[in-house]
Amino acid sequence: MIDEYLTLQQLAAYSKVSVRQLRKYLALPPGLALPCYRYGRNRLVVRRSEFDTWFSQYRQRGKSVLARVLRDLGLHPAQVPNTRKPLANVGRAAPAAPLQADERMR
Repeated sequence: MIDEYLTLQQLAAYSKVSVRQLRKYLALPPGLALPCYRYGRNRLVVRRSEFDTWFSQYRQRGKSVLARVLRDLGLHPAQVPNTRKPLANVGRAAPAAPLQADERMR
């Protein structure tokens, strides 16, 4: 298979990523940015294989951002206790407090 060069519109169709988001990837700092080739004044193409390699580095499973932050803090994600409380009463109104005897007479 020939490694083809794709315009941003072709790359957007191939990757299902919008042209706007691809432009954001191109504007990242060097070393993080999507590799591309510029020719002419405003012409830009991306090699399909380079995009696939670049994009695969962002593959994630689960809540990796949280796990990375925990590791940065010196904690192991599996050892952190689950302190999350159930959200059973979300969306329900709190019951009204009963009136006191002096409030009923008013």
